[in-house]
Amino acid sequence: MYWTDWGDRPRIERASMDGKDRTVLHSTNVVWPNALTIDYTTQTLYWIDAKLDYIESSFRDGTQRQVLYREINVHFRPFGLTFFRDKLYMADIDAREVRSFLVKSNRSELLTIYSDSLEPMSVVAVDETRQPYVRVECLPKAGNFSCACENITTIPVTNPCEVDNGGCEYMCLLGTPDIGSYSCACPTGHRLHPDGKSCLGLDTFLVLVDRSDIYKVSLDVPHPVNVRFPLAGVEILSAVAWDSRDDTLYFADLNRRTIGAVKFNGSKKRVIVDSHTLKAPVGLALDWLHDRLYWTDSERDLIESCDLDGGRRAIIVDSGLDRPRDVAVDPERGLMFWSDWSDRRPRIMRAALDGTSKFQLVTELIDTPNGVALDYQNQIVYWVDGVTDTIEMVHYNGSNRVTLLDFNLDYHPSGLDFYAGRLYLTNWREHNLMGVNVNATNLGEPEVMVRELIQSNEMSPFSTGTEIMMLILHVNVTTAIAAIFVCRGLGSQVVKLKLVVSVK
Repeated sequence: MYWTDWGDRPRIERASMDGKDRTVLHSTNVVWPNALTIDYTTQTLYWIDAKLDYIESSFRDGTQRQVLYREINVHFRPFGLTFFRDKLYMADIDAREVRSFLVKSNRSELLTIYSDSLEPMSVVAVDETRQPYVRVECLPKAGNFSCACENITTIPVTNPCEVDNGGCEYMCLLGTPDIGSYSCACPTGHRLHPDGKSCLGLDTFLVLVDRSDIYKVSLDVPHPVNVRFPLAGVEILSAVAWDSRDDTLYFADLNRRTIGAVKFNGSKKRVIVDSHTLKAPVGLALDWLHDRLYWTDSERDLIESCDLDGGRRAIIVDSGLDRPRDVAVDPERGLMFWSDWSDRRPRIMRAALDGTSKFQLVTELIDTPNGVALDYQNQIVYWVDGVTDTIEMVHYNGSNRVTLLDFNLDYHPSGLDFYAGRLYLTNWREHNLMGVNVNATNLGEPEVMVRELIQSNEMSPFSTGTEIMMLILHVNVTTAIAAIFVCRGLGSQVVKLKLVVSVK
């Protein structure tokens, strides 16, 4: 395969179909190589440079480079190029024309063959000669047989991917043709098994909400990739929670005023909490040890909880709240934490999972606390503030508050999660997902992982209905816990239980 690259080092490159054996063919006198095409019969590569106004060619190995045409009087800006029967056809978006150029002619001129008010970006010649099928003929010779090939000088190598997909579970990609090599590849969001044939799922990934879309962002590969989650029939997703035990995603839909669940393959979608008593669910957390969901309702000023099937629903906190936002739980220690936008006293709060023992962790020098994340091992609460544009931390007991990062820009950080010494956050202003390493008292340099998250122009994080960039982290864990929790019934009787549970 061949491609052009602008960038800081404009060039034309070549590689095998599996991406290996990468070679730079041309990097000098190349500025804006917009398009290229191949004449398969003569093994010639053609390209157009829209800055230099050149049409050039070379053999496919980069040798015999020559300038075929140079526009002197009129600047042209072609973006598409194709070859057919000794002619090049190019789409020029400035002139709004499709032009032709006769390669083997002594007359260097471009002919307009199509003109319109539209801006043509690409052009393709549709003919079987543009996708040649090489046939091998078997010819009799002195009582036995020999092979001859059409239009090429060597006998073609058998396609190693033709038989049983090369033994690959998902995709077989051709390698260097003359040695018949190939590579197995996996779909985005998976990684190749050490056997080089089969594919493995990802153990660690982020689940990212972008308005009505959900993405799975891999953390197990060197370069994070995002895979769209197949979820239809949702409007504005405000929060998500993930259960790794059965690959179930729980989500809150702000417009529909519901909390639902779905398998990660898109099956078994169901409503857990309907819209009759739900107003504005904006925070959602999973207690994976006791199979409970927790959520904030910023319109009713409540924190509620229910079983994973929607049963045994209970109001956990119904006083002292004023526009609660995100919520996070530490099931091992029986604690939950939440952010509150209160106009009078924004704060970060802590309570037991049954809503008792409420405690104010942070009440000063805080404006619009958005996402909340927990470091379970070190018992640290992290949060982002959408107005002060800071990332801060405090210990579970309210001590050692530290401002880790001050963006000094109008970033509006929103969603937040923590894993293995690294914070992940969504950025409203730049519309991206960032990762940043956590040190003892400060953060490293933020790294942009996913760009261009939001398509809507309504970006204000202060407007209910647009606070939609959330993220959660999935990681497989096994832990033993000792938990004391309260059973709430319809009556006034309260029974305390102590359990030791081992879960995965």
